[in-house]
Amino acid sequence: MIESLMQEAPRKIGNMEQFLQQVNEKSFIGDCPCCNHEDGKIQDKGKFYGCSRYREGCTFTLPKKFLGKSISQTNIKKLLNGEKNNLIKGFTSKKGKTFDAYLRYDQTEQKMTFEFPKG
Repeated sequence: MIESLMQEAPRKIGNMEQFLQQVNEKSFIGDCPCCNHEDGKIQDKGKFYGCSRYREGCTFTLPKKFLGKSISQTNIKKLLNGEKNNLIKGFTSKKGKTFDAYLRYDQTEQKMTFEFPKG
């Protein structure tokens, strides 16, 4: 029995590594704008979005919740591609006032910024 398990183990480990690689690739949201490395990918890290190269020192993160509103993966993808996201209604300022705005990621300042609707 032990001999058959020893023979099957390398095959099962190979399948598991392939499965884990597929899971990691599916969790990528976009390229990291901060670390400028071709392997830097933004991933869902639970409570925030962050670079896959954090162990190599990249500190890029984006919040999942910002001023009281959840930021969807679709909107994060748009931010990473340099686009403004969909209009998000109901942000709450530090003073308690609510407002609607688009988000953009400012590459120069390396932070999210607001763009307010015209009108």
